[in-house]
Amino acid sequence: MTQLGNGATTPTGDALVVAPAVRAAGAKEFVRMPDIYPTFPYEWVGWDDWLAKVDTMIDQVGSSPDSDVINGWELWNEPDWTWDTVQAGPFDDGWNRTFTAVRALDPTTPIVGPSFSVWNDGMMADFLSSAKAAGTLPDVICWHELTDGADGWEQIDEHVAAYRSLEKSLGISPRPIAIDEYGSPKQMEVPSAMTHYLAQFERTGVASASRAYWHESGTVGGLVTPSVGKPTGVYGLYDWYGALSGKMLRVVPSGKLDGLASGDGSTVQVLLAGQAGQSGQAAVAVSGLRASAHYSVTVERVAGTDRATVGKPATRILSTESAAVDGKLTVDIPHIDSTSAYRLVVKPKD
Repeated sequence: MTQLGNGATTPTGDALVVAPAVRAAGAKEFVRMPDIYPTFPYEWVGWDDWLAKVDTMIDQVGSSPDSDVINGWELWNEPDWTWDTVQAGPFDDGWNRTFTAVRALDPTTPIVGPSFSVWNDGMMADFLSSAKAAGTLPDVICWHELTDGADGWEQIDEHVAAYRSLEKSLGISPRPIAIDEYGSPKQMEVPSAMTHYLAQFERTGVASASRAYWHESGTVGGLVTPSVGKPTGVYGLYDWYGALSGKMLRVVPSGKLDGLASGDGSTVQVLLAGQAGQSGQAAVAVSGLRASAHYSVTVERVAGTDRATVGKPATRILSTESAAVDGKLTVDIPHIDSTSAYRLVVKPKD
């Protein structure tokens, strides 16, 4: 890729350059194809130029030893405002043409799109109808959730439901959903906001999601500092998220309190947070435990920082023991604030 993102003076983020690190993390990646252009918004040159770039990318991935790390061709990025309809023609036609070119060279790698910058029922309906008629439906449906408000995550469940309704009404088989950019600039360093996004993704069955690229290149979406590469405050939340094990469990939000949870047959982990206007005591009920069993209960807190400040380790704010009554126990957390994230761990007492 030749993209010079967010002040970078040399290209960064090439899919094949980062592939070994992606593999080491046990992850997969999409290739966002228009990022082969050096600028954003993208400057369209012409169809011959674009299709030659498509051929080059597919050829390079196909001949790479890391090609198995690539699990999606994302044909464009935010076409609702970056596609040059004057020079390139309507986006739906451009999608069909690019899709056909990719499939001619790579018949198996999933194709991802349309990657609109926002959820919009009308745009998505028009796109799906056109793609179905042309036989160019994406394998993975993608859009962005970047609402620049205090509670930008609150409509994700509605958007997912609206998409599933469109699928059904158009006779399209269910596809995985990727929210490959989420979070406004004001939210990225706020652990509570990010917890709410993760909770929505887990609850609605979103297959994959990526933090938005607002920050300096090389900071993993603001999870590490730009100067010394040390974890920022919000990194602690994602570290907890990655440590969840077993099966994801059902979580019922209460007021402004929400979260996500996992259980591995003995230990239950709950990541939770309030939001603006939420502070003070909180009660979390955990059910499905062994009746009359005794458990150790701990609660930790991670606070946010700005993206240039190294975060502090999580602080333990509660450590106690409790017996499950009828398979349920309630944990009273003495204080939560509106910006931090919290981890509740319930495990059998040795």
